[in-house]
Amino acid sequence: MDRLPFNDEAIFIKEASTKDVGYVLFTKGHGKVFAFRRNKPKIPGLLVPLNWLLVQLRPHPSKEDAFQLLQVVPKEVFLNLRRSNRKVIIALGFLDIVDKLLPWNEPSPKLYKTLVNLLKYLEKSDLNQGLIGLMFAFLIYTMRLQGLSLEDDNYLRILGRDEKKLLELIASDPLRKLKVLSKERPQDVLKLLRKTVQYLREQYGYNLKSIEVISALQKSLIGK
Repeated sequence: MDRLPFNDEAIFIKEASTKDVGYVLFTKGHGKVFAFRRNKPKIPGLLVPLNWLLVQLRPHPSKEDAFQLLQVVPKEVFLNLRRSNRKVIIALGFLDIVDKLLPWNEPSPKLYKTLVNLLKYLEKSDLNQGLIGLMFAFLIYTMRLQGLSLEDDNYLRILGRDEKKLLELIASDPLRKLKVLSKERPQDVLKLLRKTVQYLREQYGYNLKSIEVISALQKSLIGK
């Protein structure tokens, strides 16, 4: 592996629990990566979830498949998004999907662009409803990119009749249809989302804790 430093951009996913200062980043050019830094940056609040960053990385000299975070500069911190608790909860759901479903060090430029565009949309939009639909659509898009089919018999087996009808309805255009249906039929969308998360946990071991939070806060998230 080339040990020279390189520049990239990244969405900050989370700080990892290690004895060193470690972070999970979703980068444009290298996918989801694990990066170490000797010291935390001097700018408070720079390395926190949802921040969009310009970073300089270098392959770690002793930790295989990890990187050293040499420099970091803010690109966008999404201040307007952060003023809405609903939007923050959903946006953290996006990050949880990336964290749990994506493999390490495999570029996914389409998914990266989609995530950035969704965060930009939440930043500029006054939308405060239909947010669960946005996150569910992002989950479906990520599943498809990872080769996880919504037509898997193990998935369809745990769905009820109404849930299967809803799945058929949204399958052709999840983003557009879920934005509408999560306003008109929020409880039905939430039930299907829970079953999808159940399938991912039982079939693949993906534990999407963010969905548990969303389910617990469903009244505030889908309420008018």
